Amino acid sequence: PDKEELPDDVEMSVWDHLDELRERVIITALFSVLAMGGCFVFAKPLIVFLEAPVLTTGVRFLQLSPGEFFFTSLKTAGYCGILLGSPVILYEAISYIVPGLTVKERQFLGPIVLGSSVLFYVGVCFAYAILTPAALNFFIS
Repeated sequence: PDKEELPDDVEMSVWDHLDELRERVIITALFSVLAMGGCFVFAKPLIVFLEAPVLTTGVRFLQLSPGEFFFTSLKTAGYCGILLGSPVILYEAISYIVPGLTVKERQFLGPIVLGSSVLFYVGVCFAYAILTPAALNFFIS
C-alpha cells in the first residue's frame, strides 16, 4: 500500500511484533482467568440459571459421582468467563491488527465488529431460550 493509505506507518521488527503480541495475549489470559474466577464464585446461581429453560418440562440435572458437581461448576465458570471475556479478547485482537490496516480497511472494521458482536450475543440468547429446551426435549423423548 501507498504511504498515505497507512496512517500509523511505524516500522517494527519481528521481535517488537512478538513482544506486543505476548503482552496482548497475557492481558487477554489474565482477564479471562479473572472472569472465570468471578464466575466460579457464582457457579451455583449460574447453573440454576442455565437449568431454567428446561425446569418447566420436569427435567432435573443429576449428580452421579462425588466430584461431578465440582467439575460441572468449573466448566460452567470457564465457559461463562470466556463469554464475559470475549469483548476484551476481541479488543486485544483488533488492537493488534489495526496498525497494519489501510484507511479503507479501517472504515469497514467498526460495522463488522459491531454486527458480529450483536449477532454473537443474539445467537447466545437464541440458544438459551429456544435451542436448548428443544434439544433437551428431543433427547429425553
